Amino acid sequence: MDTNQVLVIRHACKGSFKDAVKALPGIDAVACSGWTPPESMEAASGASSPEGHQAVVTYTSIDFGFLELYGLKPLAGRFHDINRGSDTLVMDVPAGIHEPVVLNEAAVHALGYRSPDAAVGRTISWSHALPPPAMSTGPHQSEIIGVVPDFLTGSIREPIRPAVFYVDPSRNSVMSVKLGRHAGEHTLTSINQLWAQMDHQGPIARSFIDQLLQGKYNEFVRQASLLAMFSAVAIFIACIGLFALSAFTAERRRKEIGLRKALGARRTDITWLLLWDFAQPILWANAIAWPAGFLLMNRWLHGFAYHTDLQLWIFVFAGGLATGISLLTVVIHTVLIAGQQPVSALRYE
Repeated sequence: MDTNQVLVIRHACKGSFKDAVKALPGIDAVACSGWTPPESMEAASGASSPEGHQAVVTYTSIDFGFLELYGLKPLAGRFHDINRGSDTLVMDVPAGIHEPVVLNEAAVHALGYRSPDAAVGRTISWSHALPPPAMSTGPHQSEIIGVVPDFLTGSIREPIRPAVFYVDPSRNSVMSVKLGRHAGEHTLTSINQLWAQMDHQGPIARSFIDQLLQGKYNEFVRQASLLAMFSAVAIFIACIGLFALSAFTAERRRKEIGLRKALGARRTDITWLLLWDFAQPILWANAIAWPAGFLLMNRWLHGFAYHTDLQLWIFVFAGGLATGISLLTVVIHTVLIAGQQPVSALRYE
């Protein structure tokens, strides 16, 4: 869904406020609904297809142009059209209840249709809530006029659920406003002034969907920041410790290095000898860290319905980077010690 520059105003779909906002300069589109992202679509009902496939579907009432406002296009069929009077909910005693519906892809598959095209023109049997005193429509048939691509209607930790969209203006209470490219603070001020002029009860409750999304996922942002901070501290401490350890080891083996050089060992031979001694525990550490890291990260990622797969190159790159930093830390002392004359290490022997 295209949520950029989309403003949500709650309790704003009564009276002429919608038309007044739509007429303001800098407004591209306005549509009401009973649900807006990033909230979870809570209303649910049982539904069945003529072939007998049954599923639990979430549902919401929308306005004409709601799906288009969010940049969605039908995979098959069409969306609700304001020029078709039969596209809205009709409560007629002789004819019964009639409201064409748009399904998402998840609902198409859950009800047993092979493809979006196969679902268009068919019907579903279902029921949904109504304003008091009716409370519920009871089981009835609705024609499928279109299929919309799947988009998130709940938590990112859960799979996208089957969803049904229909038009019932009496159930719409939240207004979505798509601001134009040149809209600015003056546009928001004009909306506030309209709200005050129309004598709404209480202050206007408006927010951008991008802000709502940011607030909803602050938990993950904080987790990422904390992990990055602790990782940086751990790497810094490890480098300081390794630097001290390499200095201590090189100093302790000063006489050994002097003897090897006196017996004909070259500087490169001594450097490789010491680097290999330090590389072994680093390789062992990688052998322990890779499986542990994979298991922990894989478990964390599986807490989300849709996630990336862990690739081997990530661990190879991380292990190679850690090894490179470690060996670079060690090689400084190793080269200094290996470059000294043997007499400086053996003069007391």
